[in-house]
Amino acid sequence: MKRRHRHTKTNVMKLGMPPGTPMYVGEASASPTSLTVVEYDANLYEVVQCRTLEEVDSYRKSPTTTWLNIDGLEDVPLLERLAKRFQLHPLLLEDVLNTRQRPKFEDYPEHLFFVFRMYSFEPDGETLKSEQLSLVLGKDYLLSFQEEKGDIYDMLRERMRLGKGRVRTSGPDYLFYAMLDVAMDYYLLIVEHFEAHLDHIEEELLTNPTERTLQKMYEHRRDAVELRRSLLPLREALSQFARCESPLLQPETRLYIRDACDHAQRALDALDHYRESIATLTEIYLSTMSERMNQVIKRLTLVATIFIPLTFVVGVYGMNFDYMPELRWKYGYLAVWIAMITLVTAMLLYFKKRRWI
Repeated sequence: MKRRHRHTKTNVMKLGMPPGTPMYVGEASASPTSLTVVEYDANLYEVVQCRTLEEVDSYRKSPTTTWLNIDGLEDVPLLERLAKRFQLHPLLLEDVLNTRQRPKFEDYPEHLFFVFRMYSFEPDGETLKSEQLSLVLGKDYLLSFQEEKGDIYDMLRERMRLGKGRVRTSGPDYLFYAMLDVAMDYYLLIVEHFEAHLDHIEEELLTNPTERTLQKMYEHRRDAVELRRSLLPLREALSQFARCESPLLQPETRLYIRDACDHAQRALDALDHYRESIATLTEIYLSTMSERMNQVIKRLTLVATIFIPLTFVVGVYGMNFDYMPELRWKYGYLAVWIAMITLVTAMLLYFKKRRWI
């Protein structure tokens, strides 16, 4: 499994700054920050690309539910103005801008905040990519902050456009849950993708294991460790979210959130089983390679053992003495060959009897 690597933009100036100081810490992006507003209710679904915050304000005054998606986090002044308009806590904005956050849930007086890593595949279907997604739930709106354009929610948007499901007829809290649920589905999808690759590795291990086989297993193990590092705190955050008593959450939405907790636990169990399978296959590979080496050493040892007495015989008759009884015998050369062939045959029969060959 390949992973995408991008240039990391680090901010050393962040060190020593007071808490709540907004400063972007993350991967450099070539695309500017963009604002996309989705206005919806049971009878309306409208997507608008906004250029200014003033345009966003005009949609906030409508009686419909507003979903504001922000792609790109490097424009810190713009996000500061956005935070003031929505009265976001400085610590919340700081967490949004720091894309190295551990998945967590925060219950603010006027907002609910959830941050986690969103995993998906590149178009090639093999390269695994991830980015931080931050969700802020308000009374009649939802804010989503992404590191770059493109996400895993195209099918969710299509369902909303077609009016399928409960999203259009429910409040922003259900959309909040729906985005978490899609992310959990992708975690499960990735684990299933891992397991499918593991079947190919197992088949290769039983037929023709190579050093590349071991490299594949280490790559999958590394990906599994990274995914588990994100999934463990995400499960804890979902549990906290399910226990939240905020008035921003409808009672029926809490039931769905508990279902998302179950999905997280199922993904974690599947991932643990996958990691155990990788460990088992690695042990099998090392045992197979050790057995192969033992077989090679065994064959070489047998060959060396056979040639030891032959080397002794030719060594004796290779000595430069004038008086050796067999040197001038007419059938001496033939006798030596018969003796060596007999000796080799006897040794092979003995090895076969002892089941060494």
